[in-house]
Amino acid sequence: MKSVFKYFVFSFLVLSIFQASAQSVVLKDEQLKSAEVNILHNLDSDVNGIVESTLFGIMLMKKYYPDQDYTEMKNEVYLLSSEGSTAEIRLKAQLTAMYLDFTGWFSDVDFADKDNPHKYFAKISERIQTNLLTSN
Repeated sequence: MKSVFKYFVFSFLVLSIFQASAQSVVLKDEQLKSAEVNILHNLDSDVNGIVESTLFGIMLMKKYYPDQDYTEMKNEVYLLSSEGSTAEIRLKAQLTAMYLDFTGWFSDVDFADKDNPHKYFAKISERIQTNLLTSN
């Protein structure tokens, strides 16, 4: 139980860092690398809520730090999109992967309400449908 609480607290801290970044706080390279290490660790959690909130955190990180190298995170997200423990995790991983691969499609998605990540997964899903339907 302590480890679940520890992961939850850490996930909250990671999301807080990204929220702070939206308020013009620039993270140093070592802080971003530390966040990446912790994100990769959280993606491997047995607690579904930690994995889901971490997927949202990855999108926030990509939004505010687009020039970072997301290769390792992408690989883990791709793996979760096919092998995640629940259908919801697999879907959110697929949406996160699309966000990472086609960030330009989502440039107008404003992550202002960080208390409601489900809203952003729904927006990303709608945008993917729109872009795929209009390109055919």
